[in-house]
Amino acid sequence: MADNYQPKDPPRRRSSRQEPPSAEFEIVTAEGTEGEALARRQAQVLWEITKWQASRQQQPPGT
Repeated sequence: MADNYQPKDPPRRRSSRQEPPSAEFEIVTAEGTEGEALARRQAQVLWEITKWQASRQQQPPGT
């Protein structure tokens, strides 16, 4: 498995605070070199999400 997975961009929409968040995920099992590449990609994505969430919490309300 090549480490070139590009996720589809989710549709942009405004969510109301009353609506619960949604998520989609895929479970992939890989071992050896493929497993290591997948683990690196997953760690990168989780880091990007963490940075994005932290930046949103630092913004003034209403932005």
